[in-house]
Amino acid sequence: YFLYVTIFAGATSGETALINRLFSFYDKRIRPAAGDRLTTVTITMSYFILLTMEQQEERIRFGSDIRLTWNDPIIKWTPSADDFYTQRLLLKETTLWRPDIAVINR
Repeated sequence: YFLYVTIFAGATSGETALINRLFSFYDKRIRPAAGDRLTTVTITMSYFILLTMEQQEERIRFGSDIRLTWNDPIIKWTPSADDFYTQRLLLKETTLWRPDIAVINR
């Protein structure tokens, strides 16, 4: 899985320098927020489909595409010659903080 922060633009050495600069003090275990502010996470479901229905066991399975969106104020930069004007990065999702979510059927 990949988290699209955006797509690569620029030379590899510039991207590497930018990533090193952005993540030099980044800790993915800590929720990104400015001070004591809350981190707003928007959850969007793009579809919801019935996968299976087992009447005798009274079980159903659904499938869905869920998109989580939030602002990480630590991962931001102004494109410059130092990073070959890199505007977008492609990072593995495990690189960044991710919110814990749970889907509960009540």
